[in-house]
Amino acid sequence: MIYGSGLRISEALNLKIGDIDTVNKTVKVLGKGNKERIVPMGTNTIALYEKYIKSKNKFVNSSKFVFVSGTGNKMSYSSAYKIIHREIQKISDVKQKSPHTLRHTFATHLINNGADIRSVSEMLGHSSLSSTQIYTHLSIDKLKDIYFKAHPKAEK
Repeated sequence: MIYGSGLRISEALNLKIGDIDTVNKTVKVLGKGNKERIVPMGTNTIALYEKYIKSKNKFVNSSKFVFVSGTGNKMSYSSAYKIIHREIQKISDVKQKSPHTLRHTFATHLINNGADIRSVSEMLGHSSLSSTQIYTHLSIDKLKDIYFKAHPKAEK
């Protein structure tokens, strides 16, 4: 959910079962300042969500929260952080291995693949575009591609 839909760790941990709509491929998020937003979910995120729910079925059914501990209580920030850190370590050599890294990567991947900054800002739940610009780092290859396509006098 954090990478798949760009959620903050606190937003993911506060998700309730009823917030996930697998039919419409959306998640209802209560963000900073109690602002509610609807964010798209991709097919891969939905598949992972459904697999997770099946594995946690006895706990999730007794809890209103999606992410629960082994005792069925809402998962703590520290537990989620440790799990995410461990999983990122398995697949990446990035220095920063935190939930926020996944959110940052979500925004960067969207921008690098053509999403406009206003849409990304909306998905992230930012009230201003300047907040979103911090998350977006176009790769040098993407910048070169844009440059050579857009500049009338540019030659490769």
